[in-house]
Amino acid sequence: MRESILAILSKLEEDHEVRILYACEAGSRSYGVENEKSDYDIRFIYIAPLRRYLSIIPMDDTISHKQGEWDIQGWDIQKALRLALKSNPSLYEWTHSPIVYRQDEELTDKLRILAQKEFSKKTLVAHYTNMSKRNLRAFEEKGAPSSLYQGLRAALMAENLTKDGAAATILLPELIAHSIHFSDQDLKHVLDLKNEATDQSFNGLLEKITACIEQTQRQESRLPHTKPDINGIQELFFRKLGI
Repeated sequence: MRESILAILSKLEEDHEVRILYACEAGSRSYGVENEKSDYDIRFIYIAPLRRYLSIIPMDDTISHKQGEWDIQGWDIQKALRLALKSNPSLYEWTHSPIVYRQDEELTDKLRILAQKEFSKKTLVAHYTNMSKRNLRAFEEKGAPSSLYQGLRAALMAENLTKDGAAATILLPELIAHSIHFSDQDLKHVLDLKNEATDQSFNGLLEKITACIEQTQRQESRLPHTKPDINGIQELFFRKLGI
């Protein structure tokens, strides 16, 4: 399968005349909870020829490819680095993906350091607590188990980020292992619900997720609101362009 993914990435490079600097798995496979029906959610960062960045015509900054089991999307390096300045949660997760298909070591190392040391934990926690609350509301309105799953995942991410010396992971089994609110059984149950492998009993998960969010929000105010160093990011961009 890896060979097929690499072939698709090479074809996207050829079709769009770009060079992919980083490509990773996102979604359930990167969270360590995939099953036989899981799609491949592949995300990447690419760089275009220098002339495109100097053109008076605005260039596209996203490449998408969706077909069958493939859900592939890439961001131009300029877009990715601008979002890094804003502590973007998607970029945070990409840098923590345990499944990497391509990587430029300089870019990868810099993004991982940024995500760990300079991204605003306050921004990230606010994102994940709001995401969890939105999904709980959606679950209460429509009863979709996938919303309960996303509510749990977001609550686990937020809980982990509030801890001193938090584990640098997006893997749900590892987040569960460090959680004071949830157990392995909670994760198994919500995954079984999502995969329609058990009955529609919720095992007190709604109450647990709500309690976790409430505690996380009380801790949010003490978190640092850091900002990545724009000069370092700018220099990285110039180096990748060969300037």
